[in-house]
Amino acid sequence: MGIIAKQGILNSIYSYLGVLLGFISIIYIQPTFLKSTEIGLTRILVSFSFMASIFIPLGIGTVTMRYFPRIKNSENSHNGHFMMILLFCTVGFILLSCFFLFFKNRILHYYEVKSPLFNAYFYLTFFFSFIVAITGALNVYAASLYKTAISVFLNEVLIRLLQILIIFIYHFGYFNLNQFVIAFVAVYLIQLICLVIYIFKIDRPQLKINWAFYRAFFDNKVILFAVFMLFTAFASIGIKMIDQIIMGHFLSLDYIGIYATSIFMVAIMEVPYNSLEKISNTIAANSWANNDLANIKKIYFDSVRILMLVGGFLLCGLICCAESIFQLLPSEYAIGKTCMVIMAISSFVNLSTGINSSIIATSHKYFVVSIFLFVLIAVSIISNNFLIPRFGIIGAAYSALISMGMYNILKVIYLWYRLKMLPYNKSSFIVLMTIIAVFLIVYFIPNFQNPYATILIKGSIITILFLLSTIKFNLAPEIISKIPILNKIKL
Repeated sequence: MGIIAKQGILNSIYSYLGVLLGFISIIYIQPTFLKSTEIGLTRILVSFSFMASIFIPLGIGTVTMRYFPRIKNSENSHNGHFMMILLFCTVGFILLSCFFLFFKNRILHYYEVKSPLFNAYFYLTFFFSFIVAITGALNVYAASLYKTAISVFLNEVLIRLLQILIIFIYHFGYFNLNQFVIAFVAVYLIQLICLVIYIFKIDRPQLKINWAFYRAFFDNKVILFAVFMLFTAFASIGIKMIDQIIMGHFLSLDYIGIYATSIFMVAIMEVPYNSLEKISNTIAANSWANNDLANIKKIYFDSVRILMLVGGFLLCGLICCAESIFQLLPSEYAIGKTCMVIMAISSFVNLSTGINSSIIATSHKYFVVSIFLFVLIAVSIISNNFLIPRFGIIGAAYSALISMGMYNILKVIYLWYRLKMLPYNKSSFIVLMTIIAVFLIVYFIPNFQNPYATILIKGSIITILFLLSTIKFNLAPEIISKIPILNKIKL
């Protein structure tokens, strides 16, 4: 897979390091040094601000991803695209701020009963959203230059290290709650500053925009694409965060904290997908530009095989060790175990369909993703509002499973119908049988009294069984070939 494999491996290393830091933070540090209410406050601030941040770039991020082959020009710093991104984000920030102020009373009223603490930091979300928006757009810019690893490092490693630091500072009394929340947002500002410094180092962008180029570039086709993908991006991030935003209306911040802690365990399953997608977006866009359907098909099939295998491995680990994982948390978090299992299944469904979103979004039929995502977000909003009042945080997890399942089925059927690409074959069947067999073997092994021993032993057995199947049936040659020891094993 060439550059995809190289960047994907680097991204995965940084991502898993970030997951390790996140695991330490979620399992040990946050439950020990923060109240569940304080955890819930940070989660709802993140969810609200990240969703709001989607509108701020006014679609320039997706335009960069889709059309950078046309924009790219090393001689004039890509026509000043760096500054164009900052300009779009600034205009979008002004517009969104006006929107927030106009609907301020309605937003505050929505949270005043169950989550009044969020309202105290309403204005902070303005700046939080602006920081996140610029960072996201510049991450796409870096990815278009085939530089994704630094973005992953900053997002997965640096942010978590700094968050752990401010939690300790807060716990030992050097910050009050207001200072802690401000410092929490400032961590993302540090990430943005580091990203800008890196871009100036590798690309040396000019601060002058080539207006003659952009007057011709922004035709009706590009503008329509930007508008469609703006709402697409909102729906895409919304499916991951809308549950916590709606929860703030029906449930207290304590429950949001428990829910956020529980589903973080599942974040480990999304690492390979996120790592692969960052670079695959650019490769898919270039392949469509060159009408290279063979390469698109190869990327699609390879992504399904690899993500299904890795996702199945992690799914088995999470479900088989769920009881022991939650023994490490305070007893009030026990209700989150069911949420974690449901969300893990939902994540596996998403991984098992590969990078189909990238393939559709970078094609001339990009609007199909928008349509599917509109359906997704509608189903999510309806199901969350129906299930959360009745089943609490478990209802939110079921809502995610229903929504994500429907969304991915629609994408698979569309690519099968339009491009005759159904990415499931003998290898997919072997992967599925491996997952089922390993799960049945390990799940019924009795847990040990020590949860660490259970996680270590069951995790080791799962790892060995998956490795044996992977080597025997040559399920992931791209990965095995990079590890000399495994490459020498013959079964």
